[in-house]
Amino acid sequence: MLKWIGWIILIIFIIITLNMPIIFSGIGILGILVGAILIFLGSRMSENSRLKKIRKLRYKAEKLRLKGMEEKARKIEIKIKKYE
Repeated sequence: MLKWIGWIILIIFIIITLNMPIIFSGIGILGILVGAILIFLGSRMSENSRLKKIRKLRYKAEKLRLKGMEEKARKIEIKIKKYE
């Protein structure tokens, strides 16, 4: 969600910067920087949540192996490969 808001802000402020005189373009450039930062943070957060899900699934698969449920553990390993 943060990434989408960043893209919207970035596009709007690029248009604003192109339509303003050079004297007032500082506001547009500041908006472009804010949009770029939001895009960066949004992509980092989605990557962290993906890695968290992979760790959780690996833990679950290992728990199932210890209980002797090898087939279910293999199915979870397939899901893990999808997220990697």
